[in-house]
Amino acid sequence: MDTMSLLEKNFKNLNVKDGIVLIGNPNGWRVNYFQKTLAQLRLPPATVVNYKSLIKKEVHLSEYVREGTIVKIESPDQDFKVEKLLLELGAPFIQNEYNHLTIEEIRSLKFDLGRILPQRQWYLGFLILLETIEQQLNGCEQHYLLNHPSDIGLMFDKCNCYKKLSEHEIKMPISLDPVNSYDDLVEKMDEKGLNRAFIKLSNGSSASGVVAYRRIGTKELAITTSEMVRNGSSLKFYNSKRMQVYRETNDIRDLINFICSNKAHAEEWLPKAAIKDHLFDLRVVVIDGKAEHIVPRLSRNPMTNLHLSNKRGRFEDVLKRLGMDEWSSALVTCEKAMSCFPKSFYAGVDLVIIAGFRDHAVLEMNAFGDLLIDPITDTVLPYFQEIKKLFRIEC
Repeated sequence: MDTMSLLEKNFKNLNVKDGIVLIGNPNGWRVNYFQKTLAQLRLPPATVVNYKSLIKKEVHLSEYVREGTIVKIESPDQDFKVEKLLLELGAPFIQNEYNHLTIEEIRSLKFDLGRILPQRQWYLGFLILLETIEQQLNGCEQHYLLNHPSDIGLMFDKCNCYKKLSEHEIKMPISLDPVNSYDDLVEKMDEKGLNRAFIKLSNGSSASGVVAYRRIGTKELAITTSEMVRNGSSLKFYNSKRMQVYRETNDIRDLINFICSNKAHAEEWLPKAAIKDHLFDLRVVVIDGKAEHIVPRLSRNPMTNLHLSNKRGRFEDVLKRLGMDEWSSALVTCEKAMSCFPKSFYAGVDLVIIAGFRDHAVLEMNAFGDLLIDPITDTVLPYFQEIKKLFRIEC
């Protein structure tokens, strides 16, 4: 394995005067926190290229990217207009087997807080946008791209990302893919001898459309962030910060069939270890090949995402219970998982410590997993580390 970091191989002679171009939504948290980080390090602000302007072909990256420019691609979240544009981009390519909207339906959409729109269609539009970014950057002067569009696209597809990591023998839960329906899921669980599984939107993020499903005999239970809203024959699904619990087979069938209609990834539900009476997993941010930030995420339910009002734990408590040998092994796993994406400078690795503290597994990769807002300092520490590493700042 090539042990040289991306910084050592390709990011030489960086000069802060050459500037940073940030591709994102100008009013989003990510852009604002990155600009705040630059200001705190007394560096010039990044030039922001708006996703909406890129999609509508109002700008071209060659107008902003000069020799030596650093380019960081952020998530296109927190902008409903951009979400609609991505759905439009994906409309010609979505297969009829998946949930989808026509161009006319998309343009007539009104903002409906939390509603889960056709995620597979959105993702196909996002892939087209990433390809556009790559093509435009290929025509620019020599620059430094932090995360490559192809890596971002792959990390954003849980099914294909799982395959990629499995090819490199990364420890992961048992996969049940492909799963096309509730009945298909139950059949595959029986084949594998499993009574618990996680079903996720393959192209979802932030726990959107995640279902923790348990089946023992004729009794079923689904815990999810998805709230079902019935209005006559209409059924809509919304993201909720409050866990929804479904026990009736008909409800669970509708829920899982909806997830599958947007392309699903399904896997074994591994038992998470617990500290201080809370289940937990770890967000590990790997920067330039090294695990730099570890945040335990504590919860009393199967979903640990921090935006769901879950608690941050102390890594010291985890390490005390886990032991240095097992933690060293887990670190190797995280860094090995990151090495599967050699054209990316950073990513978030979601790592589960299995009950008993004797083993671990990677749950997923997150191309935009470096947004970890410290509740005390109101800063994003991974952003600091990324910038400091790039410009070799000591402070």
